[in-house]
Amino acid sequence: MHARSRPNLVVHDSDAPLDAKGQIVRDSYVVMHDVGPDEIGDNRFAQRRTASSGRTMRVVGRCVGVDPAAARRVAGAFKTQMDGFEILTAGRKCWPLVIDDESEADKDTKVSPPLWFVDIDMTYRSDPAE
Repeated sequence: MHARSRPNLVVHDSDAPLDAKGQIVRDSYVVMHDVGPDEIGDNRFAQRRTASSGRTMRVVGRCVGVDPAAARRVAGAFKTQMDGFEILTAGRKCWPLVIDDESEADKDTKVSPPLWFVDIDMTYRSDPAE
C-alpha cells in the first residue's frame, strides 16, 4: 500500500519526515504503516495457503500533532477520508477499509520537545481477482 496525500492531510509512508538537521518534523501529518496480514486463507480447512490466498490486511495510520488537540484533529480528518476507502492492488480484489480501533492521544517522549499521536487501526480483505 502506498500512502498518498489527500486535501488538508499530509501522509508519509512508513517513516516520519525529517528536517534539514535530521530531526523529526514538528507539524501535523499521518505516518502510514502496512502491518501485513492478520489472517491468511480462504476460510476453507482443507485448502493450502498460498501467495494468492485471500487475506485480511492490517494498516495503521499514526496521526501526529504538536499537542493532543492537533493529533485528535488529524485523526478525525484521517478517519473521515479513509473509512470505506478502497485500495487498488493489481491482481487482487480489495474490500473497503474498515476502522477497527482508535487509541487515545499519547505523548511521544522519544523526541524533544515531545509530539503527540493517535493511532488508527484499519483492516481490509484482499482476495484473488477473478
